[in-house]
Amino acid sequence: MLSHHIDLGIEARSEADRELVDQILSLREKRDRLYRRWESGETPGSTANRQQEQASEQTARDEGRHVILQIEDQIRDLWHRLLIRNAAYANDASLWQVQAQLDQTNLEDDTLLVEYFTVPKGLVVFLVSKSEVTAIRLNKSFESVAGNQVKLRHNFNAVQQAPQLVSAYTAKAKLVLQQLFDDLIAPWIDHAQGFDKLIIVPHGPLHYLPFHALFDGQHYLLQRFQISYLPGSSFLRKRRTPPLRPIRSLVIGHSQGGRLPNIPVEAKRVAEMLKTSSFIEDRATRALFQDQAPGCEVIHVAAHGDFRPQNPLFSGLFLDDSPLTTLDIFNLRLQASLVTLSACQTGRNVLNGGDEILGLTRAFLASGAASTIITLWSVEDRTTTGLMTVMYNELTKGTDKAVSLQRAQSGLIHGQGGLLATHPYYWAPFFLVGDAGPI
Repeated sequence: MLSHHIDLGIEARSEADRELVDQILSLREKRDRLYRRWESGETPGSTANRQQEQASEQTARDEGRHVILQIEDQIRDLWHRLLIRNAAYANDASLWQVQAQLDQTNLEDDTLLVEYFTVPKGLVVFLVSKSEVTAIRLNKSFESVAGNQVKLRHNFNAVQQAPQLVSAYTAKAKLVLQQLFDDLIAPWIDHAQGFDKLIIVPHGPLHYLPFHALFDGQHYLLQRFQISYLPGSSFLRKRRTPPLRPIRSLVIGHSQGGRLPNIPVEAKRVAEMLKTSSFIEDRATRALFQDQAPGCEVIHVAAHGDFRPQNPLFSGLFLDDSPLTTLDIFNLRLQASLVTLSACQTGRNVLNGGDEILGLTRAFLASGAASTIITLWSVEDRTTTGLMTVMYNELTKGTDKAVSLQRAQSGLIHGQGGLLATHPYYWAPFFLVGDAGPI
């Protein structure tokens, strides 16, 4: 559906849809109103000036959140009804036909596509170049890989809690990343000789693994290859020719009441490099994003992100007036070459049947963005500011997106952000999904 550019917006395509759309919009307005009250502590049933006991205040907040979640469920169900009612795409036979052959002409000579697939007794990896396709069965079970993913998360949590022990935790992280390299990369790495670029297509929970950070004992994978990701191999068709006109940009930064103090600095630096203005704090609104984003080729949002596994339509980015959610993004029509979400966990998705990805990544791609740079876990805002400064400096020179991110991350690996930033927790959450060329 993504590669066929299916319209998933909330709009009445016939008069019969009007009532359904009005219900969705009315519920959305109610949800936003309640959310602002809940976020400010003025929960339904309370007043801002009345002092309450801590227990009763928490009860009121819990009740307010419960009401909000109920409304979000109603919105999701009504949106699904609207999409099903107007499923004109169901008549598009090409959408549902199995493609027995991959169009390899979209691959460059120096590019190898690496696509993983989980099977009952292990994993299979497909290696696709412009001239051939090779399938290799991996001997390791997925349970073994999942166990190392858990160890990696524990290591990241530990370095957050005790950054003074960063050297020891970096060494331990490398051991886990080397085991993952041995399981997932080593069996096919000889086939990658002669290639400079890798396009990685994960499958299932592997979507949550930073392949670019896997370690061969001497180098991280991103130090050997230019790496980008795709949700599926059919996205090879989504290539963007850079515009001849001057590039228009939108830069937004919101520190969530000062809790992320380096975000305004980051937004100003990025805006300076893109030769545009930045919209910071009370100017960083959902309304402004919805108004300006459709006309921009480069979009940068530095803000706190929230992943909602129970209802991914309401995962989003915290802006000044209200969160910018996945549902909002589905309703935009973008022409962006690059959307950078410098926020926590923007790349986290819910995986449904058929390896379908639900989340911010899918929403931006469905809305027309050629590529996104997003995150797999919570990021440290000071380190992120340095990484983004280097990356945009490269982008504005005409450097490819994959190379720009690679150079920014390599700089942190080599100590340009200080000893702390050499740990993968600080540089590895960012990854590029989609077109890897210049902006």
